[in-house]
Amino acid sequence: MNLALAMAEGVVRGIRRLLPPGAALVVTSDHGQVTTAVDERVDLRPLRTMVSAMGGSTRLRYLHARPGASADLKAAARELVGDRAWVLDRAGVVASGWMGPSMRPVVAGRLGDVVLAARGAATLVDPADQRQAALLTMHCSVPAHEVLIPLLTVP
Repeated sequence: MNLALAMAEGVVRGIRRLLPPGAALVVTSDHGQVTTAVDERVDLRPLRTMVSAMGGSTRLRYLHARPGASADLKAAARELVGDRAWVLDRAGVVASGWMGPSMRPVVAGRLGDVVLAARGAATLVDPADQRQAALLTMHCSVPAHEVLIPLLTVP
């Protein structure tokens, strides 16, 4: 067990000992982290001429297309990222269930016209934000180990 986990376990044990009878302790955390690889970074700069805005994070990018450029953007993104990311349009994301079993149109409208979800150790670097690309671990793609939130309850 690594040092951070051992420390967390000690904190939970200490709190548990202090709980009054009948109380429960609920422990949760942020979702999972992936160690990324420098050689798996995809610079999205070649897509800028078709993009009006980029959102999301380095593992889940929302690309908002310039008017009339959605189809070309999707094709160019697919060619650029290859097998390092899933590439879906907005309708594909809604149909995939990545964001839950249903999505209100107002929420779907906030997604990019094209959505890139990193695979493996890849990152999708927005040329306007190089700070994120410098991180070694990141979260936010769609595999279960990245989105499931751990929960522990101790009676």
